[in-house]
Amino acid sequence: MGVKKEKTSFMSSDKVRWGLTLILGMSVVLWRVILPTNTDITMGIVILAVILDLIVTVSVIFLNKKELKEAFSRKFTLKDVGKIALLIVADFVIITVLIIVVSIDGQPLPDLMAKAPAALVAAEFQEVFMLGAFISMVIFAPIWEEIVFRLAGKNLLKNGILFVAITPCLFAFIHTANFSIADNLFYLASGAIYACAYLLFKDIRIVMAAHFVWNLMSGVGAFLV
Repeated sequence: MGVKKEKTSFMSSDKVRWGLTLILGMSVVLWRVILPTNTDITMGIVILAVILDLIVTVSVIFLNKKELKEAFSRKFTLKDVGKIALLIVADFVIITVLIIVVSIDGQPLPDLMAKAPAALVAAEFQEVFMLGAFISMVIFAPIWEEIVFRLAGKNLLKNGILFVAITPCLFAFIHTANFSIADNLFYLASGAIYACAYLLFKDIRIVMAAHFVWNLMSGVGAFLV
């Protein structure tokens, strides 16, 4: 009886950790979209967003240190690099196909993506303080987003179908703060790609690294433009 009680307590504690992780991740919408779209974006706003992103990143790492320690203790192999490359290529191909074929109300996907709330805020952040926007988007986002929506998300939603159906919606919402299909389509697709990849590879390092490379390419592209 004592052993059974200890196991139940342990599982309950894990669910609390993962639940808090998800709540922290969802709270980012406050300073990623809601605050910037309701006030003038200044360097102070961007710095505040970076500081809050840092706090969330450190917090979710701490809450999930057991799972992360286990994942990162495994040896990183050439096969893992191949998986990362495969995911990046798959992401690029799928998004490219969507860009070519998808339009809503006559507007092509690239125009819809550029007008999405997160994209507009990110562009303003980059214009006001490029380094701060780069740190938030390229350094912090791939870490905490993968911990929140893939690691904690999968632990909370054991069913793979529910995981792939629900977490991309949450992932999209923190980028747009609305439920518009036009605003969310790109983020829904990206969230679904990373969710499927996590189900396939069962390794948070793979999706985190691919997410980092994708955001890095986007960040460098924005800087060059």
